[in-house]
Order: sequence, then C-alpha cells, then structure tokens
Amino acid sequence: MTYKDVLGRELKANDLVVMQQPNYADLLIGKVESFTPKKVRVSFQKHHGKPGERDTKLFDSYYLYRMHDEDAIVYRLQHPNS
Repeated sequence: MTYKDVLGRELKANDLVVMQQPNYADLLIGKVESFTPKKVRVSFQKHHGKPGERDTKLFDSYYLYRMHDEDAIVYRLQHPNS
C-alpha cells in the first residue's frame, strides 16, 4: 500500500514530516518509523519531555507533510540526535 502526505507525495520510512502535535496547536517535526495497514507510525520529541525523549503516535497520512529533501538535510545537521 502507498501512503501519501497532504500534498499527495509518497511517504517512506525515515522521512521527516511536519504535523500538528496531538492535543496541541503546535507544529512539530517527526520521523516516519513504520506503517500499519491504515496509518503511519511517527516518532517525535515529547512536548514536555527531556531532550532526546521521544513519543510515537499513529497518524492518518493526509495529516502529514513530508519535508523537502533540502530542509530535511538542514534539520538533521542541526539536530543530529533527532
């Protein structure tokens, strides 16, 4: 099965995505970890967690925005432990 973001672009494991944090209005950056038959598993920095402490949630793919490759590279360079 193919999973697509809000703009119809295919999502793959390890893609960086922008999404709305569950129960908050904030946007955050997460990493696609895996796929279930209906949803995408994404890990992200916990809202009130310690640095490096991550949470994992399932999202419908149309709530995710896959980052452009250039932006993802810059983010990974600036946040090597993410």
